Amino acid sequence: MKIIFLFFLMTVTNFVFGQTSKNEALKGKIVSESTNLEGIHVINKTQNKGVVTSAGGYFTIYANEKDTLIFSAVHLEALNHVVKKEDFSEELLFIKMNALVSPLEEVTMTKYKNITPEALGIIPKGMKTYTPAERKLKTASEMTVGTIISLDAIINGISGRTAMLKKELKVERKELLMQQILENYETKYFKEELGIPEVYIDGFLFYAVENDELAKAIKNGNKPVTGLLLSDLAINFLGFLEQEKQ
Repeated sequence: MKIIFLFFLMTVTNFVFGQTSKNEALKGKIVSESTNLEGIHVINKTQNKGVVTSAGGYFTIYANEKDTLIFSAVHLEALNHVVKKEDFSEELLFIKMNALVSPLEEVTMTKYKNITPEALGIIPKGMKTYTPAERKLKTASEMTVGTIISLDAIINGISGRTAMLKKELKVERKELLMQQILENYETKYFKEELGIPEVYIDGFLFYAVENDELAKAIKNGNKPVTGLLLSDLAINFLGFLEQEKQ
């Protein structure tokens, strides 16, 4: 019995050790003509885990042989790397990433940046403008001169129209955020850099625009922060998809 027990114990120990030893720390460094190598996303797509590079482009991520690593940043071309056995024997795994240059996009954005209804003389300078949903809500909620509430405002309050218009305004603002994202990022970006399956891109956008930090970054035109937030949200979204499959 003792011999059988010892044999069983050794078998279990070897099995557990074999399982845990597969997932190894992979150390690497990003090399690029770009000098900004900090904060690059390194995502183990196979295990749905990720890290970001430190100053100089250094990173450490746990992986198995044949895992797929995705390297992405807003200023660099995305890169996929399938982990090989010999990668673990390297002191540093060097990953070459090319700078992402899009001069036409920048020129286009600068060219039309100052063309506004005010600049064209359509509306007086300084006059507040409204979207269609904002205009409807303003009309439904307006009060007459003095302290007497207009008949329309009373009726709208009773019928719930004002509440409905507020919801409509909220939806419109989210749709505008989605439109702004799609104007700056192509479908290819979501598929290849963020790893979002094409059938789930619309769902990801609906999920992403619920994030207040992302909405603020888009509103301020902060594209680097927008890209980093989209990468983080993509990791969470892919995690949700994996949970749904289980």
